[in-house]
Amino acid sequence: MARKPSRGVWLNRIEFHGARMLLEGMAVSAEDIPPYLSQLQSLPEFAGQRFVSFSLGRRTLNAVGDAKPREALMFRLEPVPGEGAKP
Repeated sequence: MARKPSRGVWLNRIEFHGARMLLEGMAVSAEDIPPYLSQLQSLPEFAGQRFVSFSLGRRTLNAVGDAKPREALMFRLEPVPGEGAKP
C-alpha cells in the first residue's frame, strides 16, 4: 500500500482478522476517497476482496505551532474476503 502514495488520503489503522481486513483512514476532501479506494483495489493484497461496509465522518485535526486546526474526513472500510483473498 505504501507503493501507491496518494496526496490528501492516508490510512491510520489496518487490522487483520484471518483473511478479513478492517481499514480506517483520513482524507482532506471527499473527492479524494474514490480514486484512493480504486488504487487499493488494484493491489495484489486486495485480490478477491469486496467492500461491504463504508462509513464516513468528520474530525478536526490538531494544529501544529501557529497553524489553525483543520477539518478532515474519517472513513472506515470493512471488506469481506472472496476467492483469492490472502490471510
